[in-house]
Amino acid sequence: MNLKGNFGLGIIAHELFHHYQFEKEQGGATIFNEIEAYTYQYQVVDEYNYSLSDDAEYESFEDYPSFFIAKDENNKYAEVYRYAASNIIEENIFRKENFFTAMSLFRSTSALNSNGLYSRRYKYNTGNEKYLLMDFFK
Repeated sequence: MNLKGNFGLGIIAHELFHHYQFEKEQGGATIFNEIEAYTYQYQVVDEYNYSLSDDAEYESFEDYPSFFIAKDENNKYAEVYRYAASNIIEENIFRKENFFTAMSLFRSTSALNSNGLYSRRYKYNTGNEKYLLMDFFK
């Protein structure tokens, strides 16, 4: 696990979820796995009322590369993406429809893909994913 010197709660939760995926034989660089890990990260941060600005990598919340934020607010899908990504877990219930929408718009819309990293190296999924978030949220 490479934290690149960052030990904030959000980053640790994100990387530990990737470890959980690996242990459940769902490892690998996919958009599906990233959406799960980011969703878990934000749920942990929210549960503990932890400020994302406390993560060592970022100076303020505005600098945090939230997967809720669209890279171009004028993108016609920006609002759809933001709603879906922020409501994958709603009232402590996992929403597959929001997960699928966020996953399908992630490359074109998420600020996290502004540099194109997720377009070059990451498949959308492998076809063997199990929605591991459902182990934590019903």
